[in-house]
Amino acid sequence: MSFRNPRLDNLKVTSIYEENGKFDVELVFSNKNLQLVEEQIESETIAWSQTNEYWIDNNNFVWKSTQYVSPKLPPIHYRVAKNHYKNFILFLIKMPRDAH
Repeated sequence: MSFRNPRLDNLKVTSIYEENGKFDVELVFSNKNLQLVEEQIESETIAWSQTNEYWIDNNNFVWKSTQYVSPKLPPIHYRVAKNHYKNFILFLIKMPRDAH
């Protein structure tokens, strides 16, 4: 992958956040009623835009998200799982089939 044409380090983006309601969200070991916050990101420099999703609780803890960090990479899918015995984070990155 080339990040030189155009250069993507320090790429300027604008972000607009919007709360879009509460939903029951299935996590790894449980379901939670979470607020969906959508972040509209845009870079006019390279004509790129995406929507990031954050599922947060009443304490603003992010339990689940989908985030686009580059136009040359697939989204990062993030979920947090908690139970009585351990806390851990699962990172799920789905690569497109043609990105080998």
